[in-house]
Amino acid sequence: MQAYEGLQQKREFYAPAYDTPEQKRSRLADFRNLLHWSPEIRLQPGKGEQVSFYTSDQPGTYLVVVQGLTAAGETGYELLQIRVNGPVAQGQ
Repeated sequence: MQAYEGLQQKREFYAPAYDTPEQKRSRLADFRNLLHWSPEIRLQPGKGEQVSFYTSDQPGTYLVVVQGLTAAGETGYELLQIRVNGPVAQGQ
């Protein structure tokens, strides 16, 4: 399990680009342990938000930590798990 540092300052986040067919066919493995960082999401009461991201090529169970602040400065969080079974077969 990866150590988690808690609430952090905004920082630059690297996410691989898979915009072109060539990038999607890349044989370079993606072994990131921090899969997504999105500090700019703003939720509205009663409305959901969908977030998409690419996973690592390293199979395993990943802990998803969702944290937030209300306009009044109150904190909240949710812990979830996702399972990565391995890279998607080429050509799919």
